[in-house]
Amino acid sequence: MRYRLTAAAVFIAGFASQSLAGPDVIVGFIDGGRQFSVLPDGELAITAGTNSCNAGDQALNWMALPDTNHPVISLNMYQEKDGHFRQLAATWVKHGFYATNESDCAAVAGIPACTPANVGNALGPGCSDLYGDALNSSPEYLGPRSRINPSTGSFESTDATKPLPGSPVIRDEEKIMVVDAATLSDPGARYFIEAQYITADDAAAGNARNNVTFREFAPHDGSAMFFARYLGPEVRGEPALTAWQGALISERSSKEGAASVTVIAASKTVALPEGGFRYNYTLYNMNSDRGLRSFRIDGATGISDASFSAALARGEPWETAPWAGTQNESNFVWATQPFTANDKANALRWGNMYSFSFVSNKAPVKGTAIVEKYKPGADGDSNQETFEVFAPSSDAD
Repeated sequence: MRYRLTAAAVFIAGFASQSLAGPDVIVGFIDGGRQFSVLPDGELAITAGTNSCNAGDQALNWMALPDTNHPVISLNMYQEKDGHFRQLAATWVKHGFYATNESDCAAVAGIPACTPANVGNALGPGCSDLYGDALNSSPEYLGPRSRINPSTGSFESTDATKPLPGSPVIRDEEKIMVVDAATLSDPGARYFIEAQYITADDAAAGNARNNVTFREFAPHDGSAMFFARYLGPEVRGEPALTAWQGALISERSSKEGAASVTVIAASKTVALPEGGFRYNYTLYNMNSDRGLRSFRIDGATGISDASFSAALARGEPWETAPWAGTQNESNFVWATQPFTANDKANALRWGNMYSFSFVSNKAPVKGTAIVEKYKPGADGDSNQETFEVFAPSSDAD
């Protein structure tokens, strides 16, 4: 586990000092974010372009469907405001289909010189592959996240772009990021687009931790068409959550079978003008296929004004009921149903973040959060993870 307090000044646009062994896909660049359509209710359908780099020392498979040996690409959008950090939107996954083996990553620190592989079917070490925002919004290449095992990168080829049975029918525009213009137009907020690549050979090589990259953009300026006005370069190899100013970031890596997965919890407190403190939490599932079903703050008693926030999972078979908050004798816990009671409960699935909040009159100290996994695990897998977070002090402190 690792802990750190974030500060914007510590983030750099570089990457690793040297390439990792095996294939290692990362997001080298995010650009071109823009509005592609307006839904009937006025919400904006938005996506962005992504340019990948193979930061490893071996070629990365890039076969087109129906072959499953290719990356899938997802995009998320986030907002930081008034001490809160929350997810606004999420896309379906775009299925990669042709590796161009360009040299766009030549200036990225830690990326070797491009050695082209079998152009179209593989991405060579150091080489890049660009998907513009138009391709990343093309419905024919998009499939639901629920089809993907993020821990292993595996999925069934014949139905990868089809919703699971029981999924609600959605418009093609809803398969990309959907946000209302007013939410994007707050001058007091910060906004981020995040991209993630998942693929089987990268996961098998143990190189999945660095597959997420984010970039900050300015609030919508109110023009007729939304275009992302980026405020700086990409922060490579990190999720957007790490940009939360003043937050305590607590990361946990664990095994699910043979696969390594990463879950991150973050916390921040805000002193309230009327007295007391607002405790804000986020829980991010980078690539756990088992998912998460509860978030418990030990020692949190006598709290008030508890809340829960999540982006809508569009076109997925999962339920969307908010996690219920419960005050117990010695802790406060948010939870959804266990897998054994409901295999379509609103668990925190991969590539998504849930946010939580409550008010306490007690000053913050470093405490403990306990997170419970959702799906059953293999023998030897842990069913809980422990994180360091800000929590209300006890009467004895």
